[in-house]
Amino acid sequence: MAKCLYCGKNFKPKRHWQKFCSKECRLKHWDPISGRKMRKVLSEYLHLSQKEIEKLIKKAKEDYG
Repeated sequence: MAKCLYCGKNFKPKRHWQKFCSKECRLKHWDPISGRKMRKVLSEYLHLSQKEIEKLIKKAKEDYG
């Protein structure tokens, strides 16, 4: 048995590297654009100032069009 890293549910993995209990959980917590990185949640950005947020938005527009 393995434990889902995100919702905490116990599940039987089909592969040794499986970290998610379901497709829905994987899509909810994984960022397909950046590859193997987790999606950032809003709480990770709350400490940023307005200028830092604008800088991140500008960089994202440059990177992803």
